Amino acid sequence: IFDAVIYVSAGEREVARRQRIPLARSRVILSALLHDTRSSSADRVERDLVLDRLNVPRNKFVIGWIGRFQYPKGLDLLLESIVTVSSRIPQAMWIVIGEGTADEMRDVKQRMITLGIQDKLRFLGARTDAFSLIRAFDLYISTSRWEGLPLVLLEVMQQGVPIVASDVVGNRDVLEGWGVLFASNDPRAAAEAQIRLATDESLRRQLAAVGRETCRTRFSLSGMLAEMDRA
Repeated sequence: IFDAVIYVSAGEREVARRQRIPLARSRVILSALLHDTRSSSADRVERDLVLDRLNVPRNKFVIGWIGRFQYPKGLDLLLESIVTVSSRIPQAMWIVIGEGTADEMRDVKQRMITLGIQDKLRFLGARTDAFSLIRAFDLYISTSRWEGLPLVLLEVMQQGVPIVASDVVGNRDVLEGWGVLFASNDPRAAAEAQIRLATDESLRRQLAAVGRETCRTRFSLSGMLAEMDRA
């Protein structure tokens, strides 16, 4: 009954095609951030100030994760990967921003105890200042099992933080051709991707620079609004 359908990524539109949804009156308009903050997150001083505020030692290699504690976001996959990563990168520490139900939190804490990684994570809960806290990350990981077009990746790119992400629709639409993607639903692959970037500072700097530029040019607010006007 729709006169038009807008997909937020080419990957979403391809899923629709495979489901035999008619595409004749559809178009792709890439999502963009509704703010345009120029941040100097590559500055170690700014990073360290945020870490001090969070009571996180400055000598830690900080890996960030943001999302709901629900199956599609794959927090369980992150927890599984930490065992391998921490054995190879002892100084690694994970900051998790987000929340879940009481049952989900109980399951997460029990899983941490079972894996013996409770001293490797810091849970910050849902935060209205999550965007500014991204500056504390040395690396960001997305373990999502599926996405549309994840705005959190754009926020991380804008802050100049390198990313590793599961190879799923949405993540792939943002990072394909320049970012580091790993096999989805695979904690071992997630671990190896984190280790690869944690041990390669040059690659992290390269990805941070490309990510900022890609966010500015491909996912700009002005570009999204112009495409919406044309639609």
